[in-house]
Amino acid sequence: MNDLTQSSIKSIRTDKRSKGPEYWQAHMEAMKQSGLSKTAYCKQNNLSTVTFFKWEKKLAKASALFIPARLETAPALPSKEIIRIDLPNGCVVSLPVSCSPTVGLHWIDTLMRVSCSN
Repeated sequence: MNDLTQSSIKSIRTDKRSKGPEYWQAHMEAMKQSGLSKTAYCKQNNLSTVTFFKWEKKLAKASALFIPARLETAPALPSKEIIRIDLPNGCVVSLPVSCSPTVGLHWIDTLMRVSCSN
C-alpha cells in the first residue's frame, strides 16, 4: 500500500463528521487504491459490507446523474446563435439556441451512450 493510500485511510478513520457521502466516497477511493477486494477492505477497516455496498450503489447512481459539460455560444448573428456542448466521452453537441430543451436533452442522452473521437 502506498503512502497516499495509508494517509487517506488514516484520515478516514479519524474523521469525526457524520458518515455521509464524503466519508463513503473517500472509502470507495481508498478501497480502489488498496488493491483489496471490497470484502477484504471492509474487514480490514471494520466496515459493514452491507453498508459499504449500499453506499457504493448510492454514490454510483448520484454520479450517473451528473454530466459535466462546458457550454459555449459561437459568435454569430442573433438568429444563428449556436450552443456547443462538449461531452466527457468526446462527443460535441451543437444546437441552435432556439432548439427546445427536450430535443437538446434527447441528443445529449443519445450521444452519452456512444463513444466519440475528438
